[in-house]
Amino acid sequence: MGTQLPRSNRYLLGSVRTAILLYNGHTGLVAFFPCHAFFLFSKKGYNNLMTVVFIDYTPLYYTDIAKAGVPSARSGKFVQIRHGSTEYLVFSPKEFTKYHANIVERFCLDKGVEGGYDSGGKRYDISDRAWIVTGGGKYEIDTYKKTIKLYDDSMAYGKFDILGLREKILSLPEFCVFTVLIE
Repeated sequence: MGTQLPRSNRYLLGSVRTAILLYNGHTGLVAFFPCHAFFLFSKKGYNNLMTVVFIDYTPLYYTDIAKAGVPSARSGKFVQIRHGSTEYLVFSPKEFTKYHANIVERFCLDKGVEGGYDSGGKRYDISDRAWIVTGGGKYEIDTYKKTIKLYDDSMAYGKFDILGLREKILSLPEFCVFTVLIE
């Protein structure tokens, strides 16, 4: 069901999960598959195969840095980053990264992608234009209530892309039984 990196690599990345989403250019989401099911489609009409990678810095922060258990109710910020046919949903607890730019910086350091802060220090820009930060927002997750709420926006990168986001979240093993609320 998802891909868990070996513990030694989790220090850099946190938890990583992937899913593949199949889009039809006219009607939107057609199907999604957990990451272990890689399919090649050549059927006419299916023109966009998207891999969704979920990166969560929550275990890294709570377990390895704060030396505490992961709370059942938590909140933080997230960014959406696209590279080709892959979209990264990168979540980070508010205690770990204060700004969306800090999440993008951490992601780039972990992935070996070059970038740097703008002259005002408010935005971390990726040097390679093939990588696009499409937006960001805030999240609240309650594992007891099985809810995830996505809302607000990023002052540095703008509002997250809502198109197909509910389906992308539900395609991930850790959220497949959750109620997804998007504001």
